[in-house]
Amino acid sequence: TVYFIGGDEPHWSQIEDSDANAVKNGYISITPIAPDFTKKDSFGQIRNWIGKQ
Repeated sequence: TVYFIGGDEPHWSQIEDSDANAVKNGYISITPIAPDFTKKDSFGQIRNWIGKQ
């Protein structure tokens, strides 16, 4: 997945080490992100379903 910062001039707080500040200064900002959407509290229920088959 690739995300782009674009559109009108950003009006974000200019924090020195931020992605927004890097882009404003002509740099490329690469931020490794790994969202975990796993619903871990459902594992027990799934195990029960599998066990009943």
